Amino acid sequence: GLDLIAGLGAVALLAPLMRRLSFDRWTASAASLLFAVAPLHVRLSVTWNRYVLLGLLTLAGAVLLLDWLGQRRPLDLLGAVAAIVLAPQCRPEAAIVPVAMIGLVAVWRYSRPGTAHAERVVPRSLWLAVAAAALLLVLPILHLAGFALDLPEWSHHIDPLERDARARWLLIFATDHNAFLSAEYTPQLWAPLALLGTLLPAASNRLATAWLFAFAAAATALVCSSNIDGALLSARYHLFAMPFWLALTAVGLSRLVWQLRRWADRGPAEPAPTRRRLGALVSGVAVVALVTPVVFPLARTQRVSTVDAEYHFLRDH
Repeated sequence: GLDLIAGLGAVALLAPLMRRLSFDRWTASAASLLFAVAPLHVRLSVTWNRYVLLGLLTLAGAVLLLDWLGQRRPLDLLGAVAAIVLAPQCRPEAAIVPVAMIGLVAVWRYSRPGTAHAERVVPRSLWLAVAAAALLLVLPILHLAGFALDLPEWSHHIDPLERDARARWLLIFATDHNAFLSAEYTPQLWAPLALLGTLLPAASNRLATAWLFAFAAAATALVCSSNIDGALLSARYHLFAMPFWLALTAVGLSRLVWQLRRWADRGPAEPAPTRRRLGALVSGVAVVALVTPVVFPLARTQRVSTVDAEYHFLRDH
């Protein structure tokens, strides 16, 4: 139905977003491939829920906004505004989408080809620190906004002191509170690659990578209060951040393949066609090794019926 179309559309939009953020075609394609086979995305794309549609609107808004910045076509701006305005209607935590789009404009401004001294203006360490500081600042601000607007559901999702989580944002690094880190929903090999991609991106992609990490971390922090072990209904909230974690995974995979090719080039001299075939073989093996582990969490999530999950949730609450 509609969610399946939205899920396919979101997969198709992730690669164009990565390309517009100046990542190479290989990295962009890998990000879309990972998103297409991500167990949580596959499981929820065939059910009626708001989280798949939220992902489509967020990615569409980002792509159209970057298109408008680059080409100034009025229809792109109209589509971007519509998607950015509609996204927060899906879930309260999606209120960060307009803020994230402001950051995306800054990324476009300072990471365009030809921007003078871009690498000195936005070093990797500075932007990782900015992302962490923004995460610490945004949560209390949104918590206060929830009280100001008299919306109790905001405090449930955003309160950094909720329950026993005194530093709630740290829960994004807990395997039972972050679906991307949980072996139940995501292959365990992906998280180390995302860490590699976050810490060691190409110099030309540092600012874009920092934006991807900030969005993924903030979107996860807003919904990570619930324990997701064996709880598909709680894990579905994490679908909002999933494409951005997977984009970082693709960046890490790209960097790993790049390093393997460098090591291969340092070996005995080979004819150019042989080097190209070797590079293609390394890339293919890397992709197969990355996608194959999907079978195990996918088999687990497919056995969980959303009807049964909703029954148990209503019975227990």
